[in-house]
Amino acid sequence: MKVNLFLATAALAASLTTAAMAQTAIPVGPAALLGVAIGSEANSAATALKAQLGPGDDSGWVDGCEFNGVQERFITWGGLTTYFEVTDQGPVLINWSYGLDYDTGGARPGGPMLSQIQLPGGIAMGSNFASAVRSYGGTPKVDDVFGVGIYDGNGFSLMTKDDNLNGPIDQVAVPYFTYCD
Repeated sequence: MKVNLFLATAALAASLTTAAMAQTAIPVGPAALLGVAIGSEANSAATALKAQLGPGDDSGWVDGCEFNGVQERFITWGGLTTYFEVTDQGPVLINWSYGLDYDTGGARPGGPMLSQIQLPGGIAMGSNFASAVRSYGGTPKVDDVFGVGIYDGNGFSLMTKDDNLNGPIDQVAVPYFTYCD
């Protein structure tokens, strides 16, 4: 009975710690996600992120795009997704992204809150895409395949599903969005 009580207490403590850490601000930039650097070895990166955010939805290693044949792995916590890929250096963290719930314009359940994602210059997710790009001194483009607005620069990318570039910032990726190519 003592062992079961100990395990229950440990599990409760772990869940409270994970929930508290999940409230941490997540600054957008080229260096890292919650202290885990882009380019980090995949298994240690996944372990470190799961320790802070919980288990998430882990795809495990799967065959990647039919066009490039790489092995890839995704771990998702609501709107936050990490992307891992097997490269010449082995399996590494390639990028991470955060996307709004298209139906509500808010955070997707099971992941970081919208207020936790901190874009540079005090700009928030959901802000006007064109205004944000102007403040970053960049030039947006409309993707000719997907018909979405994209900004790449300063170690991150922004996206709006509005093809006239005047909609809200729907997604952010560090350092860039991953596409099947």
